[in-house]
Amino acid sequence: MTNRENIKRLVDNMIGSLGDLQSIATRRDQQAEDLSTLIDLNGSALVELSVFSGNLEHADECAHVKALHDRVHVVAVQLRVLRNTLESMENAADKALEDVRRISASLEESSPEDDSL
Repeated sequence: MTNRENIKRLVDNMIGSLGDLQSIATRRDQQAEDLSTLIDLNGSALVELSVFSGNLEHADECAHVKALHDRVHVVAVQLRVLRNTLESMENAADKALEDVRRISASLEESSPEDDSL
């Protein structure tokens, strides 16, 4: 494979990686819903915390903290959903970045009079 063919292959890889990132990023309705869900869940956790803190004198069993635990747990799970979306985007960007670095290295290795470029 010539240097030019290799660069073409890397460019094709980048098109795929950046296209994947674009596809994930343009699911704005889903992402907005995920963020809205997080905000709602966090608000519910704050309400549950308020109820719990208002009844501290009666909180003598683990069962009294279960509702608060469950509310905070779903907030953490929803954050994982958002993190997974961002990680998918980051992975696509990292792949494209690696390919562009390979293109740069390939160009640096070739000489101007190299016809195989």
